[in-house]
Amino acid sequence: TLFPLDKLAKEFERDSLTITLLDKDELFSNVPRPSDSDYRVKRPTEKDFAECCNEFWWVCTYVAKGLARKEIIYAKDILEKPVRDMFLKIIEWHIGIETDFTASFGKSGKNMQAHLSPELYERILSTYPDAEAEEIWKSLIKMTDIFRDLAKKIAAELGLKYNLDEAHNVNEYLKWVYSLKKEK
Repeated sequence: TLFPLDKLAKEFERDSLTITLLDKDELFSNVPRPSDSDYRVKRPTEKDFAECCNEFWWVCTYVAKGLARKEIIYAKDILEKPVRDMFLKIIEWHIGIETDFTASFGKSGKNMQAHLSPELYERILSTYPDAEAEEIWKSLIKMTDIFRDLAKKIAAELGLKYNLDEAHNVNEYLKWVYSLKKEK
């Protein structure tokens, strides 16, 4: 990024990956060597964890509602935005635990494969559906299974509370909505 000198003091924000390419006036002589430290997985607080789990479970019901109404674009959009965001967040925290919070997850989880077992990585890949209702249902169920397993592990490892009733109730609701399509 090029910065005009008059805006440098107010607008320049250094992060841990900042590299000085040219500094004729020696304004950046104290910039430390670049590292990924600003981008490493951060340990969740109790509130972060509870909000992530709550958002994941309750927004999964919107996917089911969209599928029940045959609103494929809506269901897929909800699955791929708010639900997927929380799904990736729980995977990120899992990686944080596995690496003692020294790894970078990367944008959209681009670094996750290096920190996951091949089996878990393949399970995660299988949650990316096409635009067929049945495939979206399968992906949603796979995501809930993975999310539940990782959330329970994270809660146990970090001493956080996990609302098992919320997860169970939403899973029962998803099963019920799915069963309705078979009755038609």
